[in-house]
Amino acid sequence: AGHPAGMLVCMESTLIQALRDCRSHILSRWESLLRREQIQTALASPDLLVRLFGGTLDAVFDRLEHSGPSLAGPLILSLEEIRAKCPCGRNPLLAYYTTAEQVLLETLMKLEAVTRQNHSTGADEVCSVIRLIAVSEIESFCSVCQYRSDRLRRVTDPLAI
Repeated sequence: AGHPAGMLVCMESTLIQALRDCRSHILSRWESLLRREQIQTALASPDLLVRLFGGTLDAVFDRLEHSGPSLAGPLILSLEEIRAKCPCGRNPLLAYYTTAEQVLLETLMKLEAVTRQNHSTGADEVCSVIRLIAVSEIESFCSVCQYRSDRLRRVTDPLAI
């Protein structure tokens, strides 16, 4: 069941199109899930984050379409490993990407029920793509976090005092 860690298999174009066709449902459900999350900072406000949804979905769909059956870089991290990349836990993208993954997996399950086809490989690929994007974005946000320890900041930023 599934594929080796780090390996992205080519997702069927019909399944990607089916996900694209569910875009308005995905956006609505994503917002609903995000609004249920506990807000840690003003930047985690769903009113701000919903503005990023469209671009994120486009990036996910584009990556799914163009990933092909090749290694996609580092091994895919678990959600716990991704959360651990933010020591303070205040990164608004943690909930953002967790809820994105959840709504896309829910949508795949609904598509599976309608089509009566097993989309477990598609689910694996969606998780892989979301997590690859999430790690990059979360690490970028954390690199400018005001709650990072001074010691860590000096190690990663030679201009820090």
